[in-house]
Amino acid sequence: MVRVESRLPSLGLETYVLQGVDEWDATTFLRSERAAPLYRERLIQLQQEIEQTWSQAQQAKRNAEREPLLQQTLTKLEDFKRHLTVTLALGEREDLPELNIDEAEVQGLLWQAQEQPDSMEQAARLLTKEMQQYPSVYVFPLKVSKTQEITTFALAFQGRLQQELKTVLRPD
Repeated sequence: MVRVESRLPSLGLETYVLQGVDEWDATTFLRSERAAPLYRERLIQLQQEIEQTWSQAQQAKRNAEREPLLQQTLTKLEDFKRHLTVTLALGEREDLPELNIDEAEVQGLLWQAQEQPDSMEQAARLLTKEMQQYPSVYVFPLKVSKTQEITTFALAFQGRLQQELKTVLRPD
């Protein structure tokens, strides 16, 4: 068995499968005349989506609202670049959609939004991002130093952290 993978998007592929005596033979073609219009259409769609999420991110007043929009914008920018790469490889060069958005600027704004969370939910999501893979996490409540007091805020924050993770009732 042969397995082929690519991070590049595959639109408009032609696949032919033939059954042999002891095996199957599959051949796939990416023909410019068929695929190029599909890539162009997808680029236009991505351009519109990127401009929309970018505009919403710029209008957002809070970092908790801005951060997911900036993340979506970056994800769509990456998708746009992959589609553009294939479009250019197919020989298409004219009338391609262009973006007036600087990826470095989006990344910088995302970093700022993550560095200054303005909601308990955003702070909990950011703090637990690297712990999502663990199947059982116990979250200790925050305690005030010297007194070991657990405040109302500490209990609320503990609950919010627990919502973001797969937690257990007792530490092991």
